[in-house]
Amino acid sequence: MKCCVIVGAGPQMGVSIAHRFAREGFTIALVSRNADKLVTELRQLEHMKDYDVHGFPANAADPESLRTTFAHIEDQLKAPDVLVYNAAGYGDGLPSTVDVAVLLDAVRVNLIGAVVSAQWAVPAMREAGMGTILFTGGGLAINPRPEYVALSTGKAALRNYVNSLAKEVTADGIKVGIVTVAGYIHKEDGFDPDDIADKYWQLHTAALSVDNWEIIYKGT
Repeated sequence: MKCCVIVGAGPQMGVSIAHRFAREGFTIALVSRNADKLVTELRQLEHMKDYDVHGFPANAADPESLRTTFAHIEDQLKAPDVLVYNAAGYGDGLPSTVDVAVLLDAVRVNLIGAVVSAQWAVPAMREAGMGTILFTGGGLAINPRPEYVALSTGKAALRNYVNSLAKEVTADGIKVGIVTVAGYIHKEDGFDPDDIADKYWQLHTAALSVDNWEIIYKGT
């Protein structure tokens, strides 16, 4: 059994990534606050009803919640062959006035949850000599906007972390990558989540190289 764990699974990218890997034979573990509801909805979709999909509730902003859920995934399924971190944290405010608490909340989701997730996946992947860890990034990490300072800062920190992680663990046989989505996910605007999900599969199947760590998706 091949297992793909998607943290921060939602009705757009989460569903599309789940479908992309499920059709390649992966068992899917969806991790989100409303994971059970999402799995129920997925199983009602014609193109998902025959796949092996499981839901595990957790809060990406809470490291202990994530660690507890990851232990349940290992008990019920296995350690991941592929981990996808798809959670995002938002917050209102401009750089000169943003509440520090808002900024910290966004960083907890965008960065800390990603670090906790990666640190769970790495040991088993190191032992196996293979594995893939993928992240959902944002164009705001490269071109920040002041009205989205919390998200911009969080995604910039995530992008830096992913690059650093790739430089550390590629030699262990672990592929690390980030799909930097430079736009709003909306099918009619050239940012179809199914098309974007193909980029995660592209990173997973790419040659093992520290240079293959990012795809910037600018729309179709």
